[in-house]
Amino acid sequence: MKGLDQASIMGMELMAAVVVWAGIGWLVDGWLGTTPWALVIGALIGNAAGLYLVFLRGNQMEGYRDLPKAKDLVQAARDRQIHGR
Repeated sequence: MKGLDQASIMGMELMAAVVVWAGIGWLVDGWLGTTPWALVIGALIGNAAGLYLVFLRGNQMEGYRDLPKAKDLVQAARDRQIHGR
């Protein structure tokens, strides 16, 4: 996919995550009578989930596939610490 396609998908994933989680919070508020706290918490969870999806999608884009994995970075840091390099 090209850049504009990716950006559209990222935006829709972010919006969908926020709307879905805020909706779940709204339903919980109606069930427990805790207005608006579950809605706020649901929106925050949705925002975090949406940003994580955008992060994952961004890493899949061309040019980012060659980045080192986190476990490789940790192993390199341990090697430097052990061998004093």
